[in-house]
Amino acid sequence: MNKKSVLYLLLELVILIIFNIFFYMFGCADYEASTWISYVFIHLSFGMMAATPYFTRKNNSGTIFGFSLSSVSAAYFFVEFAIGLIFIFLNADKVKVPIIIQIVLAGIYGIILLLYLIKSEKTDDKHKKISEEMNYMRTAANKVKTHFDKAEDNKLNKQLKKVYEELIESPSRSHKSVKYLEVEILSKAYLIDNTIDTLDVDKAIDVTKDMLSLIKDRNKALDDID
Repeated sequence: MNKKSVLYLLLELVILIIFNIFFYMFGCADYEASTWISYVFIHLSFGMMAATPYFTRKNNSGTIFGFSLSSVSAAYFFVEFAIGLIFIFLNADKVKVPIIIQIVLAGIYGIILLLYLIKSEKTDDKHKKISEEMNYMRTAANKVKTHFDKAEDNKLNKQLKKVYEELIESPSRSHKSVKYLEVEILSKAYLIDNTIDTLDVDKAIDVTKDMLSLIKDRNKALDDID
């Protein structure tokens, strides 16, 4: 929760405290059931607003209908607070109208909250998928990069840098049809470890050539899918 959100929450908490002081000071506790219904809904709206950071902790930048969930929750609190005050002052004998209006308002907020959570889950799944798709190529690129200083042979160094550039410039997206190529590319990146450790420069160069061929096949296969 950022500083701005904390300040807004404190403001609304102060409003709620002042409301409770006046509620009991003026004997509203002895009012009709409609008053207590409004009292409960006002506190419910505040509770939902206070809980908003827990709903948004995975996706703080998420929006619904162009508004952040924090803004929607704050709006729900202030609208409910205003409506609740009206019904408290009216102190109506019948509870039907107050409860219907405030249930509808809470229901609208609940629907917006669920839509936000569904959208947030979809966004998380999309980010997870992108992360998984990039993992093989990124890991292979990072692995190759670690050998820049280890390889003393100039030709091998050039090959390693060429492989690294090809990996970095490769499409981040993936497809199930190229998974086996990505696994093979990554395994070749780890194979370079053994060839460099054993000072087998020729073997290491052959591995980099294999990697370049595999990367080319992988990227071409992705282009054909498009």
